[in-house]
Formats: sequence, structure tokens, C-alpha cells
Amino acid sequence: MPRFILFMRASKQSESGLGGTPEIFSAMAAYNETMVAAGIMHAGEGLHPSSNDSRRIIWHPESEKKTEVVAGPFPVKELVCGWWIIKVGSVEEAVEWAEKCPCMEEGSTIEVRRIADAEDFGSEFDEGMREKEEEMRKKTEELAKGIK
Repeated sequence: MPRFILFMRASKQSESGLGGTPEIFSAMAAYNETMVAAGIMHAGEGLHPSSNDSRRIIWHPESEKKTEVVAGPFPVKELVCGWWIIKVGSVEEAVEWAEKCPCMEEGSTIEVRRIADAEDFGSEFDEGMREKEEEMRKKTEELAKGIK
């Protein structure tokens, strides 16, 4: 079954701080609980505004200094303020779940993208690479659970 990431695009409100009303927090908690109960939500997080500990690293491979680090804040139209990873049967089902998000207002955007799995990369991603990928995935799941 495919996995999808749902990116919630930032807004002026989300970039103004981490605040919200008790009603919004309650509605979002209920939304997340519904996805967990349905067995589809694998992860999800909200993000701080780009003015708080946000950096962009821009690569310049041909220059003496290979990278440029730029501190936020960044233009709202270029940002996300949160995300979910869900595992559902189709992009249409992922869209249905995105449309249920309770904190959307006029002009809000959730971008739905399919996550590439090892088999999506074809034969160039050989069996040895697939095994390493699976091993790394298991280790990151253990880290997420606090298992060392």
C-alpha cells in the first residue's frame, strides 16, 4: 500500500507563532486520533515558524565556499507548517483524508505527494541497496521509538 506525505502549507497565521485556540487544538487532536484509529497515520508534526531556528543551506559546488547558510524567516508562500505521513490505498484516498483537516480556511493548501519506495527506483536500485535501505528503515523506526 502506498505512503503519502501531506504537507500543510504555511500561512501568515502559522508564521506568526505557535499559538492557536483551544478549539483548533482540540479539532486537530481529534483529526489525528481519527487517522490513528483508522490505522493510516504513521507520523505527523507541526513546525515552528521559519523565524525560529530555521535555516536554508544553498549549495554552490563550483565556488570556494561550497554552501551558503541563510537564516529565516522566509516568504510564507515557500513554506510548510506541518506534515503527516499516511498509508492508504490511493492518492484519491489521501486527498479525502486531507480534505477532512479541520483547520483549513480560505486559501489554505495541503499538498499530497506519494512517497517513493525502493521498488519505485527500478533495477538500478539493486538488491544490496534495497537490503541496506530496509536495515536503515528498521533502525530509524527503533530510534523513533526510543530503542537504541
